[in-house]
Amino acid sequence: MIIPFDVTARTEVLHEDQASPNGKPKPAQAGPPSSGQHRAAAPPGVIPISSLTSNRRATVAGRVHTIEFRPVEGSSVLACVVTDTSGELTALFYGRTHITGLRPGSNVKLCGTIGITSTGAVMINPAYELLG
Repeated sequence: MIIPFDVTARTEVLHEDQASPNGKPKPAQAGPPSSGQHRAAAPPGVIPISSLTSNRRATVAGRVHTIEFRPVEGSSVLACVVTDTSGELTALFYGRTHITGLRPGSNVKLCGTIGITSTGAVMINPAYELLG
């Protein structure tokens, strides 16, 4: 079985961290606590989910809405629905049953190639970063 893996996105995240002053990863910035519809400003380079187009690389950020484990012919897929103020995207992690720290309510940044299906935007095995 071949599991697609987005190496380019992982190296881009690494280069972003190394590009910060002093070569150190950028410190996490604390924002105001989120409540209701108030959300913190998106990190630089992040685009709204509603503006995604197919077959393009993109970086999005949002809150995990739901996580679902889907068995698929001898393997597994972890489906994670991420929402921002403009829409929702499904991130599919093939061969995974869980990702530590990824749970409903957590904030995440995803980077990968977008696919648009009849059910909405999808990223397969995106690079991810848990946000504080």
